[in-house]
Amino acid sequence: MAGAFLSQRRPIWVKWLSYENHLALLKQRGLTVGDPEQAKRLLQHIGYYRLSEYLRYWQKNPEYGDNTFVGGASFMDICAVHEAEARLADVTMVALRRIEPLLRAQFADTFSEVISPYALLTDKAAFTPPPSRSSGPTAQEALLRDLNRSKEAFVSRYRDNSERNERGEYKPEAYAQTPAWVAVQACSFGTLSRCLEASGSNTVRDIVADRIHTGHSQIASQVKSLVYLRNWCAHSARIWNHSCLEAPPLTGKVAAHLKKRYRTFNDRSAYKTLSLIHLLLASNSYCEDWLGEQIEPILQGNDLLACGITAPQKYQDFTP
Repeated sequence: MAGAFLSQRRPIWVKWLSYENHLALLKQRGLTVGDPEQAKRLLQHIGYYRLSEYLRYWQKNPEYGDNTFVGGASFMDICAVHEAEARLADVTMVALRRIEPLLRAQFADTFSEVISPYALLTDKAAFTPPPSRSSGPTAQEALLRDLNRSKEAFVSRYRDNSERNERGEYKPEAYAQTPAWVAVQACSFGTLSRCLEASGSNTVRDIVADRIHTGHSQIASQVKSLVYLRNWCAHSARIWNHSCLEAPPLTGKVAAHLKKRYRTFNDRSAYKTLSLIHLLLASNSYCEDWLGEQIEPILQGNDLLACGITAPQKYQDFTP
């Protein structure tokens, strides 16, 4: 069995290998495997293709085809980074399961109070239109998409089945009697972020920021960064040595305090978003010292993980 890997020049056909053959190949390239049976079990749990994202950091020059490993590279050390990262992601997801419902509840309550309980989709003035250069759906388009996809009984209960377009899709008017708190529970975290971002001109966003104890000018970007990290963790994507495209704004004073109390971190690091989670948990009475109690013990147990979470590097620049 084989698969095609598409390059800019021509398709490259990659041969399927068994777990045993993958381990043999890694040893041939200079990786210390240790216990073959334990290594095989780890490979079965992780998968070679996913593990290769981590392996390349110990390879000499994979960008130019040299996949041999640097001296002292160990299969178990590399897997230890992956396992510690998985624990970090698990802890992060637990924390986000506190913050996400908080944001949903505060947005729905504030929108209902300031605008209307029933205007999320039908009031064109409910949200500020995005700039013309923006890509993706508007807040109302994203919300309509999520509601149309929903099979939940609590959504269909408020849906007017007679309001459909020529393609049979529900129109915004189908949700004219859907309360904001119902619609907000059915939308994705990403759509909630769009709704918050588009609520700057009607005071909703500022009120939500006050209620969760963060800055008016920061909340939209902060929530986008939470959505970004949540999606990476939820899909088991690599956050070690990953430069986050959505980085949360923190005031200089707050960032300096966190760096002094815990450790330094780069602007595009996952640790910066973890710091935001820490601040939100503390200011909303969930956990006073989340970084110290949950994150730091994991990072202190694996220096390589800590470096990649606080100061991400490309594999070309990484020194094990």
